Amino acid sequence: MLQSTDAYKPVASPGEGLFCFAFGLSFFWYLFKLSMLASYMPSLAGRLVFVLSGALILLKIVFVDSYTRRELMQAGLVTVIFTLSSLMSKDRILLIILLFILGAKGINFDQIIKTYLWIGIPEVLVIMLLAQYKVITNLIIYRSIDQGGAARQSFGFSSPTDFSAIVLFLFIAYCYLKRGKLKFIDYVVTLFISYFLLVFCDARLDVISLLLVCLAMLLYSSLRFLPRQHWLARLFHWTWLTFPISAFLSVWLTLTYRKGSTFYAFLDNALSGRLHIGRQGYDKYGLSLFGQHIVEHGNGGNIALKTNWQKTAYFYLDSSFIRLLLIYGIILFLFIVIFFSWYSFQLTKQGNLLVPLILAIVAVNSMIEPNLLQINKDPFLYLIFAQLPLTHNFSPFGGGHSGFSHD
Repeated sequence: MLQSTDAYKPVASPGEGLFCFAFGLSFFWYLFKLSMLASYMPSLAGRLVFVLSGALILLKIVFVDSYTRRELMQAGLVTVIFTLSSLMSKDRILLIILLFILGAKGINFDQIIKTYLWIGIPEVLVIMLLAQYKVITNLIIYRSIDQGGAARQSFGFSSPTDFSAIVLFLFIAYCYLKRGKLKFIDYVVTLFISYFLLVFCDARLDVISLLLVCLAMLLYSSLRFLPRQHWLARLFHWTWLTFPISAFLSVWLTLTYRKGSTFYAFLDNALSGRLHIGRQGYDKYGLSLFGQHIVEHGNGGNIALKTNWQKTAYFYLDSSFIRLLLIYGIILFLFIVIFFSWYSFQLTKQGNLLVPLILAIVAVNSMIEPNLLQINKDPFLYLIFAQLPLTHNFSPFGGGHSGFSHD
C-alpha cells in the first residue's frame, strides 16, 4: 500500500493555474455551444477560445513542465496519433483534447474535476432557467410512434440526450470527488433527477446509467464492511476488464448485425437503432488507420428548428467505440482501449478500486453514447497524464497513480 495523505492543496503552482484557467474556459465554451445559446455567439468567439486556451496550455508545456526521455516519447506518441486522427477526420476539437491531455501532466486530477463541477453545475442550471423562462428555445423532440411517441424536452440544450448526458457525467465526477462514499441524501437526489430525466426527457439509457452508477457506488461503499477476501471485493478486482469487453462487444455486435435476425432486431430496437446505423456507417465508409471524415445528420440544435429533420435521413454514430473506430481510426481506437484497460489494471493491482470502477461505468456508457471523446462531457480522458492524489481513502484498499508518468 502506498503512503498517502488526505491533505488537499489548492491551486498553487503556475502550471496548475494555467491549466485550470484554460480548461475552465474551454469547458465553459464547449458546454455553451451544446446549448441553444450557441446561435447568439459569433464564430470569432470560438476561435478566440481555441487560440487562448491552446496558447496557455502550450505555455505550460514549454516553460513549466519538465520531461524525462521516456515521457517525451510517450507524449510524442500521443501527439502523433491524435494529430493524424484530427487531420484525417477533419475534427479540430481532437487537437484541443490533445493539448489538454498533454497539459494535464502533473496536475492534481481532483483540481480538474473541481473545475469541471464548479463550472458545469451552475452553467447547466442557468441554461435550464433561460429555457424555462423562454429566453432561449426549449427544444422538444418527439420519439417515433413505434417507440412510444414521447415528448422529450431539451431544457435549453441542443437535444434531450445532450442534456441528460452532461447531468450523468457531472454526477460521475461528483462520485469521484466524494471517493464513492455517497450520503443518503445523494442517493435521494439522484433518484429524483433520474425520475425527472425519465419523465421530461425520456432519456432511458442515461437514466439506466445513472441508476447503475448509484448501485455501483452503493456496492463500492459496502466494501469497507466486508473482508478483503469476500466475493464482492474479489469481483471489484475485475472491473478493469470492462473497458476491453465493452469495446469488443460494441464493435462485434455492430459488424455482425444482420437485418433479418430476430435477435438483432430486438437488440437494435432496444438501442434505438444504434446497431443498424453503425453497420450502415461501416458498410459505407469501412475502416482506416487514422480515421476519415464522415458526414453525420443529427436531430438536435438549431438544425431541428430550421429543417424538417424527421423526414431527413438520420445518420449519427452514437456509440463512442464505433465513433472511435470509424471516424478516428483503428490506431486511436486501440490506443484508448489499451491504455485505459492497462491503466485500470495498474490501479487495481495497487488496491485502488474506485477509479477503475468509474472508468468501467464510462466504458459501459460509451457502448451506447458518444460521450467518450467529447470535451464538454467526459473529463476522465485527462487521466492519461494527470496525477491522481495519493490518499488512503481513495478506495478501501488505498493507492494512487498517475497515467503515463508511472513506472
